[in-house]
Amino acid sequence: MRPLLELDGVRLTDRNSSRDLPCPPIALEPGEAVVLAGPSGAGKTTVLRLLLGALRPGADLAAGAVRWDGAPLPAPGTGAARRWRRAHVGYLAQDPAGTLDPLRRIGPAVADGLPPGTPRSARSRRVTEVLTRLGLPDDAARRLPHQLSGGQAQRAALARAVVGEPRLLLLDEPTSALDEDAAGLVAAEVRRHLARGGVAVVVSHDRSWAERSGHRIVELAAEEEASGGPAPLPAPLPPRPAPAAGGPVALRVRGLTVGRPGGSGPPLVADADLDLRRGELVALLGPSGVGKSTFLGVLAGLHPPLAGRVELHGAPLALADGEGRTARRDRAARAAVQLLGQDPDGELNPAHRLVTAVARPARVLRGSPRARARATALELLTETGLEEELHGRRPGACSGGQRQRAVAARSLAADPEVLLADEPTSALDAGTAKTLLDVLDRRRAAGMAALVVTHDRAVAARADRVYELRDGVLREGHRAVPGRGPAMPEEA
Repeated sequence: MRPLLELDGVRLTDRNSSRDLPCPPIALEPGEAVVLAGPSGAGKTTVLRLLLGALRPGADLAAGAVRWDGAPLPAPGTGAARRWRRAHVGYLAQDPAGTLDPLRRIGPAVADGLPPGTPRSARSRRVTEVLTRLGLPDDAARRLPHQLSGGQAQRAALARAVVGEPRLLLLDEPTSALDEDAAGLVAAEVRRHLARGGVAVVVSHDRSWAERSGHRIVELAAEEEASGGPAPLPAPLPPRPAPAAGGPVALRVRGLTVGRPGGSGPPLVADADLDLRRGELVALLGPSGVGKSTFLGVLAGLHPPLAGRVELHGAPLALADGEGRTARRDRAARAAVQLLGQDPDGELNPAHRLVTAVARPARVLRGSPRARARATALELLTETGLEEELHGRRPGACSGGQRQRAVAARSLAADPEVLLADEPTSALDAGTAKTLLDVLDRRRAAGMAALVVTHDRAVAARADRVYELRDGVLREGHRAVPGRGPAMPEEA
């Protein structure tokens, strides 16, 4: 059988770094899928963009050919490429929430993936079917994007990609914000697509998900690794010290009740208590959509609680009010409590270079002189594993994992006493994630406390304590067990 999709001798170049991004040969017959794996910056997303016919600025196809059903794909960036994409491709971007129009409800947004001319009755039925298969709430079609969790928004964007039953499915980190059960729904949707005779190219750092799904894994490597040369390394760092957990309480939460976006239905979190101690890492687990990110947002002063109080070192910490205003915190309080958000694309100004973005908190919140703030930014970018040539790039010229580490560096530039981190390793391979977790451990050894929302077992395994949020109840579980993920009490 002739391959439906074939990448033959493809070599991409990155004009920003003068590097080659080699891609192993790939040939997919109907019903086959391949998972692209490899370190951050190896070019995985760039390959997907090549298949879309929409290479990012600075990337070029230097050699090789891409063929669809035996014929070459139209040249990237042309009208023919756009027409081919609309006819054949379903695409899930790495930042799915950012691709959903904040003013459009989910039902019409998903229906955009249907072929033109689909009758109204069929549109509604197809949208409902796919949202239900992906485990979205019954009223998801009527919600706006901000009324969904990160994981729900990710599945809503996937629904838009698959609802029209395209032959080629391109998925960029489709399970990064999902718990294991929700990731299983994504795997089932991919299997459904393949059973129809489609093909899929998936970028994922989740090897266990890829292996459980039975997909072939293709490794991509940066030019240095592919050629056998040494990969660039950040400056040598001192050994990671043991975190100093068990100190005095840095952040105290009492009776915190958090409502749902839009204000309808029972609270997401009811009467929650939590003590976060200096030097401690607490992992917050729970299924997608239960309110973990909203809980962090309340602590960061972005969303108003329905009830309860929060204290920083025993003093009341200002919270957002019910009038839609964020918390009125002074500069010291804003520096002390930093939020590392789930959406790196939405947190970085596309016009600012990474070093500028990271230096800003040191200058604005800590009062560092401009030169000292810049030096701090360069140190943090290097410490999080971003080599020197990336420091002057803008976010659009970086990979998702590189942007995620830049956002982490920016949060740390304020020298926070409490770090609220929402899925900080979701776009990172295992080695890069370890580098970032080591950075956090060094800050914890100096007294920083961290509350981390995660579905990553490697993160939970480092935690001093684990909490689970389920059915509106925040409950402490057993300490995480390295290599096995968190062990929760049976009643949870």
